[in-house]
Amino acid sequence: MFSARNAILASLAFMLIAVIGGTLNLVGPPDSDGLAADSYGTHRDGHRATFDLLRQFGVPVERRIAPPDAQLPTNSTLVLWGPHDDLVENEPAYLERLLPWVESGGRLVVAPPARVNSVTLFRNTPMPKLKKLREFRSLWSVLELHGLEITEGPGLMEGDQPAARRPASQMPWDEILRESSGTQIQSTSIVTTEGTGNWKALGDRVKHLRVPSLGTGQINNTGTAQPEGELLCQHVNGSSWTLAASYSRGKGEIVVIAEPLVLGNGQLAEVDNAVLTYDLLRSGERSVIFDEFYHGLSVRGNPLWLLTRRGAALLVTVLLLGIAVGIWRQAIILGPPLASVPRSRRVILEYIDAMAGFLTRSTGVKPFLLVEAREGVLRLLGERLNLPPGQHDRETITAVLTRRSPTESQSFHEALVQLDRGIQQGHSVSTPHTVQAIQRLFRCL
Repeated sequence: MFSARNAILASLAFMLIAVIGGTLNLVGPPDSDGLAADSYGTHRDGHRATFDLLRQFGVPVERRIAPPDAQLPTNSTLVLWGPHDDLVENEPAYLERLLPWVESGGRLVVAPPARVNSVTLFRNTPMPKLKKLREFRSLWSVLELHGLEITEGPGLMEGDQPAARRPASQMPWDEILRESSGTQIQSTSIVTTEGTGNWKALGDRVKHLRVPSLGTGQINNTGTAQPEGELLCQHVNGSSWTLAASYSRGKGEIVVIAEPLVLGNGQLAEVDNAVLTYDLLRSGERSVIFDEFYHGLSVRGNPLWLLTRRGAALLVTVLLLGIAVGIWRQAIILGPPLASVPRSRRVILEYIDAMAGFLTRSTGVKPFLLVEAREGVLRLLGERLNLPPGQHDRETITAVLTRRSPTESQSFHEALVQLDRGIQQGHSVSTPHTVQAIQRLFRCL
């Protein structure tokens, strides 16, 4: 049966189920069902395979969705793999705090996306002021790597034939949608590599890599920061580009990788890609921490996340129990029930009769009743005749009644004369005379 009480109970039950469901959803990993390009991602652009590779070889590896800070252990490697440029621009303070951590011995690996689908889709369309997110100038500014830029390297297909990119106006819609969503089938090429500087040993271990044939990222360094080591990729036709570089900073270093897809799920099992992944991220006995904050896997703005923390959940539980006990205490009266009070069956006439008998015991009650009846009738008649409050006297009311109805005026005058006669007699007036005078006066109303 629908009622207000049932509606309130149903709303409370629905709210409770929603809170429990949201809390249970937050307890699980924010893996986006493996569709995102992060360490949970299982499709081509994700790097779940990199995470599992390091864990399989016994490397201490973890994910962090909290903002990175300078309290991380210096014997660890923090990996910023494909961070969102808008988050880097809006939340640069956390990256700035990492600079002292790197100088004290920490190691930072940055792999910004080498391609942006929206730029690829509208590359040849007349859209002025289109922002190229791939430049990541804010990221290099925060990390104080001035002059560093990630651009597209040479696009070469297998067989050393240059691969020209078709303009968007000449592409069918299904291909445009696949390219813009990152689900298009991507051709790849195998290139040879060479290590320079302190990465010469890395070049000896990594001989060949499989990279995307179109739009492979390369590092262009026009600033003052010189790399300590570089990994150069060279095609069989002789063209080469810098795929990764290491920049020392204090006791630590910053590693920049221009093409994250080389270490992603789609290419990790090819040639020496897995070796490169392990060597770049492992770096001795360091632990590896994948940052997911700049992938957008943040819990800020979701208060239900507090319920997944033991201390906060205990505090909320105690608070809810206290509120429930307070409501229960106010709603239920403790102790034996009170005796029921029988309902009174007296009527108003009995009350009037009793009060009248009490008042008539006094000797001066009859003149008092006559005076009160006279004043009350004059006041009521004055209000009915719309007279001002100061003119509710006998002469004014009689004059007005005479103009309206001489008969009523005569009856009113005779009733007042009889009432005044009783008032003049004082306490000696008889009861029948008092009752008759009051009744006759009330008939004039």
